[in-house]
Amino acid sequence: FGSYVAMYFAWMNSFTRWLAAPAVSGFVCFCHMRVSGYTVDDYPYLCFHSLFVVLWAVTFLCSWDRECAAKAWAWNVYGEQRKAEIRPEFEGELRTSRVHGLKERFYPHHKRHLGYAVSVVV
Repeated sequence: FGSYVAMYFAWMNSFTRWLAAPAVSGFVCFCHMRVSGYTVDDYPYLCFHSLFVVLWAVTFLCSWDRECAAKAWAWNVYGEQRKAEIRPEFEGELRTSRVHGLKERFYPHHKRHLGYAVSVVV
């Protein structure tokens, strides 16, 4: 499946590990709220938990960028980009692209809008 699937599972592993901090923080806030008799609407420390979660999210994203680059470098896929695959069931006419000059499949707008109109009736 390639490096994209491996990177997805690496992200899931990292994200799951990083979720421990807001989970503990949320559990502590929840317990304090229940013991103190507050509800979510009037809990005075909820804004601090919210601020913590925002800062946690920024920190996680910065950490993931570094970890992703390190893994890509270690796996020798740094700078690799996914190649767009044309689906075999895609119907369209071949034409030369005005952007890069290569042949590409193109489905005309009038046919697409006709299909939309027919599907509305159905």
